[in-house]
Amino acid sequence: MPSPLEDACASTGVSPATIREASERIRPHAHVTPILTSSLIDAWLCGSSPALTNFFFKAECFQKTGSFKFRGALNAVGQLQQSTSTRGKPVVTHSSGNHAQALSAAAQVYGVAAHVVIPQDAIPVKSEAARAYGGTIHECAPGMDSRRSAAEKVLHDTGGILVHPFLDPNVVSGQGTIGIELIQQVKDLNAIVVPVGGGGLISGITIAVKSACPHVKIIGAEAALSNAASRSLAAGKRIEFYNPSTIADGIRAGIGELGWEVLGRMVEEVVSVQEPEIEDTMKTFMERMKVVIEPSAAVAVAACKTKQFRERGFRRVAVVLCGGNVDLQALPWNCRR
Repeated sequence: MPSPLEDACASTGVSPATIREASERIRPHAHVTPILTSSLIDAWLCGSSPALTNFFFKAECFQKTGSFKFRGALNAVGQLQQSTSTRGKPVVTHSSGNHAQALSAAAQVYGVAAHVVIPQDAIPVKSEAARAYGGTIHECAPGMDSRRSAAEKVLHDTGGILVHPFLDPNVVSGQGTIGIELIQQVKDLNAIVVPVGGGGLISGITIAVKSACPHVKIIGAEAALSNAASRSLAAGKRIEFYNPSTIADGIRAGIGELGWEVLGRMVEEVVSVQEPEIEDTMKTFMERMKVVIEPSAAVAVAACKTKQFRERGFRRVAVVLCGGNVDLQALPWNCRR
């Protein structure tokens, strides 16, 4: 009988081999991001000093374009250049902002046009950055249905190729390169905490890590206002749910089909955090670590402070800081003044 890992690889098209290939493909252009540590943050998360757990923060906020998304976009666009039928064609996507930036930058690397559909409620600094990287911006109404229909029109008009933010196996393989780096950078990990939206990030990391270190637990972290992942785990099937109300704009999308194939088989649990927890964590982390993180990254850190997570008793935990793209003029605690 196939193992959960083998089943997940067969159903998604993402495997340890495709992730290793992605690592080689993106190496000339993407950063190997650093691991950050802080005894102050450890004590704050554990509620004790000395801390009972050591946390290792994988700083994808320092990746090119300010988030992990550059890895997947770069791998996907690079893969398209390998075939004469797709080489040089425009690439198209829809995104709340980070994948839009990433695809625009990746397209620039390979000298192809990028068209990105961005909802009107996206953070302006993200859409402005996508434009600065050379992407052509197509605005749409908020919501996943609007994003999809607008992207379909752009595909028709441009003759481009869709590079989906979390359903494209080449994108997910690129995100999985974080897992390869993590297990090389930090030894004897017990768990890795990963933000969950559409599921591309956690899927790639899970396949990469579980293939090499099956004992490492993968814990998802989500905003309680956009809790499709935990609801899906509880129901034993994928629950479609999109809620634009959370400040964690990068993980508003519900878990996708590809993500569910991995999450439903190999992710141990998903921890949900409330909006005040996200905001407090973002502020505290920035003050004490002197590192700018966006709300979606703060979700993963906040999950480590919950009773649900602490009760697991992990001693060495990696936390993926998925991005750092924020509007510094509209930080949530400033908006209330």
